[in-house]
Amino acid sequence: MLIRVRSRDGLERVTVDANATVKQLQYAIAETLNVPVSQQLLSRNQALLLAKGADRDAPSFTDMKNLGSSLSTLGLTHGAMVYLVYSGERVVARPPVTPHGTFGKKMTMDDMIARQTRIERQEKPHCSSLSLDRDAANSFQNYVHQSLAFAVKRGGFMYGSVNEAGEVLVEFMYEPPQQG
Repeated sequence: MLIRVRSRDGLERVTVDANATVKQLQYAIAETLNVPVSQQLLSRNQALLLAKGADRDAPSFTDMKNLGSSLSTLGLTHGAMVYLVYSGERVVARPPVTPHGTFGKKMTMDDMIARQTRIERQEKPHCSSLSLDRDAANSFQNYVHQSLAFAVKRGGFMYGSVNEAGEVLVEFMYEPPQQG
């Protein structure tokens, strides 16, 4: 199961077995987050993060002191939050910067060209021709022209058939409810 661990470094995740104990959770934190077991103080009480020195020995933070207690008996399920306080320093791995997170950074002309999307000509069309039923097309166009004066884009689904030559014959148009 996944346990979310909130510390001064932010929110991180640790995976443990569903019937794990507090001790096994501490070892998982030591392995995953590089915080030695001897420096860990765990609690389900969020006030632990704001407590100073001697206040951390308060009875409200002893809920996870018994290392043999299973996480399920403490009410910890998949996705539960545990608060962690530790002494010392550690290096926290940050997620890599995405291309969208490059605001204000220098970009060369080659970088800009590499990020462009190129739309190229289609060699063979999907359909060779399209024929619309006159009444269906007129009904659709009249509504758009008279009611909206072509000021709002509208769309419709075309239903019909396609023959072996790739010619499409539209017999019916359905315009779903739309907001302009």
